[in-house]
Amino acid sequence: MDDYREGALEKERRQRALHRLRLTREKLGARLSLIAPMVYRRRQPLPPFRIRELETADVAPPLSDPPAGWPEIPHHSYWGRASLNFLMKTRVDIPEGWDKRHLALHLPLGVLGDIFNHPEAMVYLGEQPLGSADRYHHSIPLPHDIAGEHVLTLHGWTGLAGWPPDPESRAQLYMGAPALVERCPDTLDFIRLATAVHETATLTDNPNLIAVLDAAFGVLDTRDPLGHLFYASVPGALVTLRGGLMEAGAPLDVTLHGVGHAHMDVAYLWTIDQIRLKNQRTYSNVLRLMDADPGYTFSHSQPALYEMTKRDFPEVYEGIKARVGEGRWEVMGGMWIEPDLNIPGSEA
Repeated sequence: MDDYREGALEKERRQRALHRLRLTREKLGARLSLIAPMVYRRRQPLPPFRIRELETADVAPPLSDPPAGWPEIPHHSYWGRASLNFLMKTRVDIPEGWDKRHLALHLPLGVLGDIFNHPEAMVYLGEQPLGSADRYHHSIPLPHDIAGEHVLTLHGWTGLAGWPPDPESRAQLYMGAPALVERCPDTLDFIRLATAVHETATLTDNPNLIAVLDAAFGVLDTRDPLGHLFYASVPGALVTLRGGLMEAGAPLDVTLHGVGHAHMDVAYLWTIDQIRLKNQRTYSNVLRLMDADPGYTFSHSQPALYEMTKRDFPEVYEGIKARVGEGRWEVMGGMWIEPDLNIPGSEA
């Protein structure tokens, strides 16, 4: 090994030891958690939802029914139960002077348990579907031309509780504080990139990435209380982070291709009626993401689900057909329903 290479490795070892001694990575993780709420520059609480229990998982919910007399779900309170079909209603009023390009609904509905145990709901503005609120989608962007007051409706299912699911569970969901929010795009970009850098540095134990992230946070004004000084510092911190990454070391000689996918069990922990509604929620989210990002592509299998969607939600189906025609939605797999690929033996 030549002296230059040996010296570089020794420097890297010293940096790694210093970051461990100072708990740099852990401190940066804590600061990421600190600034996470700052994605929302403005917040206007929504009036509490009113809820109606539905007997079945119907693909045509009674969206026009008035909520007078429905029980109210106060903010920061427990609600619902496992395996509950529901309709929720409130209203959203768009204030004057807010940046309509970055408005969204923040809908923290709660979580019952693991990845299978959480509420999912189709979000409607009036009777226009927007997308799905679920475990991974708490913020639903609003149309850029939105104005005035609108009825907000959620049609969904609370999911299951326990593993394996316990039909006698008394678990309830915890409703946060649903709100209309104005997102700060620079802060969102910084947090997304900083999170990716932090996770990569954690997995690879790369001291250069830790140093880059530490330098970016050095530019960020996180003095208490977080406010206008923080937002004024975000663009500079983002420039520092991006520039530092360019100098952190040579990139790997690989090209990664990311293609969206949704694995959807037709009848596993839920009934076929639930997967029919899941089709609408999942595909509406994908189409919305494709509208927002022209480079986003998606792959999906199971012709049975396409057939259900064609029958249940023809507008969604037409949207899928259009994206397939553009080459951005790949129809994959040749089986009507995905099998269980963990086959125990030849007889199976």
